[in-house]
Amino acid sequence: MATTTATREELPVEQQMSILLPNLLDQQRQPSPGATSEPLRTQPAPSAEPKYPTGSKFWCTVLSLCVIMILGGLDANIVATAVPSITNHFRTVADVGWYSSAFRLCTCAFQFGFAKLYKHFSIKIVFLFTNVIFLVGSLLCATATSSTMFIVGRAVTGLGFSGGLAGCYAVITHIIPLNKRPVFAGLMACVESLAIISAPIVGGALTQFLGWRWCFW
Repeated sequence: MATTTATREELPVEQQMSILLPNLLDQQRQPSPGATSEPLRTQPAPSAEPKYPTGSKFWCTVLSLCVIMILGGLDANIVATAVPSITNHFRTVADVGWYSSAFRLCTCAFQFGFAKLYKHFSIKIVFLFTNVIFLVGSLLCATATSSTMFIVGRAVTGLGFSGGLAGCYAVITHIIPLNKRPVFAGLMACVESLAIISAPIVGGALTQFLGWRWCFW
């Protein structure tokens, strides 16, 4: 034993490492007694596919979302041709700028807040609540007795539409697969754009034949 040790000490460091290194690697590769080997999982376990609505349930939901977008698009520009009648009724032109700005300002300001609500609470409840707000705002505009009340109604309507707009896209993620969502998101954007374009025509026709209040009824 002493002779072997002395012989190893006399060898260069490179040769000693070449002798010891293979032995150490063999010892590490040998499993310890009592250890059990588990198969290596190279792929994650398949997750369950979400179930999306089909048939009439799906198309009724899409139609409802389109109706919300149409109502919001109409409300955005429907006062454009009704302003002369509204100012004549309230006998003031000082608040004309707020008739449209109050709606647009609230629509833009509260979308992120409602998006957070959709994340933490039931989408169905929040979505229905925003529709109620929209209806209350429309009722205030239709029954306004002063210019200030009309502006408040426009602001409440914009608040409701901000939640409805965010809710439409939140609902899409739960009823449509990922590969089809861009098509339906584009469809709703197209519907809203058509409503915005046609709003002055609809508002002018309602104001001429029925009165400006019917733009909000």
